[in-house]
Amino acid sequence: MPRTGRNNRRVLPRHLTHRLDALLETLAFTDRPGAPETPDTDVLLTVADAVRHHRPLSLRYTDRTGHRTERALHAYGIVAHAGRWYVTGEDTRLGEARTLRLDRITDARPLPGTFEEPPGLDPAQRVISALATTAYRGRA
Repeated sequence: MPRTGRNNRRVLPRHLTHRLDALLETLAFTDRPGAPETPDTDVLLTVADAVRHHRPLSLRYTDRTGHRTERALHAYGIVAHAGRWYVTGEDTRLGEARTLRLDRITDARPLPGTFEEPPGLDPAQRVISALATTAYRGRA
């Protein structure tokens, strides 16, 4: 960690240092970020802690059309790609893999229990694959 990073960590309260460590241990970058879409800090740190400790999450999510849903997610990783932050995991209510933009999550809360992450999972590859196969309206 760069010297300035070490100095900044020294002034953080201990509980925030652990949350920052969770984020740094669970984050993957796919390329240089573009214009950032900034997620809510509390949401980001809550999701990072859940990824690190394999805790299920309850999320409030707004999709690209403005439709709001409640989701239960086993979050496997956080990925920064093309200026956006994503969480990838399994929506336990639907039993399907999901990749969600973190800036569209308005609330994240840990649920009781833990889960096992699938072996050999690569969160960055999973996000890239999900984005490549997503159908966007108005695009060929």
